[in-house]
Amino acid sequence: MTPLIAQEIRGNGATLLRPIQDDDTTDSALLAEAIGHFIGVNVNGIYSKERRFLNRRWSAMVCDAT
Repeated sequence: MTPLIAQEIRGNGATLLRPIQDDDTTDSALLAEAIGHFIGVNVNGIYSKERRFLNRRWSAMVCDAT
């Protein structure tokens, strides 16, 4: 992946917060709902600092929906 330069960054982005359950695991259903919402409102980018939990399954979901 090639980083973007300032002139290439446009539109709006959303920050994805990881929904954590009481046992410190990720609430997959709520995560899917959040990603689906962002896709539904046509954000130009989804940012998450915690990339480790956005595995190939979630990345594929985002890519397939766009």
